Amino acid sequence: MVLTRSELSDLLTDNLAMFEAHLESGVITWASRAMEAMFGYTIAGELEGKAVEDLIPVELRQKHADTHRPEFVVNPSVRLMGKSLALRGLRRDGSEFPLETMLLPKAVSGRRVVVGIMLDLTGRLPRRTQP
Repeated sequence: MVLTRSELSDLLTDNLAMFEAHLESGVITWASRAMEAMFGYTIAGELEGKAVEDLIPVELRQKHADTHRPEFVVNPSVRLMGKSLALRGLRRDGSEFPLETMLLPKAVSGRRVVVGIMLDLTGRLPRRTQP
C-alpha cells in the first residue's frame, strides 16, 4: 500500500511536518498541512513554489543558497540537522522558532527531490537568556 500525499499529511501532527522540494533549485513542490501551519501559512498549497530559503531567517539565507544547498546537491545524503547546531525556522509573521530537520534525497519519476521532515522544538528547549 502506498499513501497519497493527502493521507500522509493527515498522519502528521502540529509539531511534525514534511515537505518535498526540487533538489537543485530548492523550490518547494509540496508541503503537508502541518508544515504550512508550522510556518504560519493558512492557505493550502501556499508554500508550493517558494524557495526553502524563504523559511530560513534572513541573515542565514544567502549562506544556505550559496553554500549549504549546493554542497547537498553535490553530495546528497540523509542528513539530520539541529541536534548539535541550533536551527531556526522563520514563520510568515517574521517570528522564529527552534527546529530539527531531516533531509532525505530521492529520485521520483526521474526528478531529483529532497524530502524534508521538520520537528518544531518550541517548548522543548530551555529558554535562552538574552545578553
